[in-house]
Amino acid sequence: SQILLLALLGFVFMLAEGVASDWSALHAVEELGTSEATGAIAYGAFALSMTAARFVIDLVVRRFGAVAVVRYGSIIAAIGIGVVVLAPAFWVALVGWMVFALGIAGVVPQIFSAAGNLPVRKRAVLLARIVGAGYIGLLSGPAIIGWVASATGLNGALLVPLLLCILGIAGATSVRPPTPATT
Repeated sequence: SQILLLALLGFVFMLAEGVASDWSALHAVEELGTSEATGAIAYGAFALSMTAARFVIDLVVRRFGAVAVVRYGSIIAAIGIGVVVLAPAFWVALVGWMVFALGIAGVVPQIFSAAGNLPVRKRAVLLARIVGAGYIGLLSGPAIIGWVASATGLNGALLVPLLLCILGIAGATSVRPPTPATT
């Protein structure tokens, strides 16, 4: 159902979003050989791009629609994290983190907006559950990525959010606003 899909997408994209705050600096240090101070710039670049994108995402949604924002945002985010994984140098990874942020910035707000617009009586309860699923993703993400990284290395573990972003392409239609009833 749409409710379960929105909850799954909330989980998936908040987990993916949390990857940058939890792992970007460590990725720069462990995989690219930067100092810890320089590695911290990776999260700063992500956060700056995320903030800038969230300031304009409403304009983008009005112009192209929520489904397009989720679909193409998922593609852009997957490309961004793919660049991070394949980055031969820190500056390339920085660009990847920024592209990841630009792609993912509008996705979670569209999921929550769609949940708030569900045409059901217990909308507030369902919205709380969908947001709760998102926060479970955010909180469980470090453990999931850490577990995968222990088996594959951090670059291998960062393929998890890449694959999760690809799920967003398939689930994008779940954020379509309800059509008004005709009388």
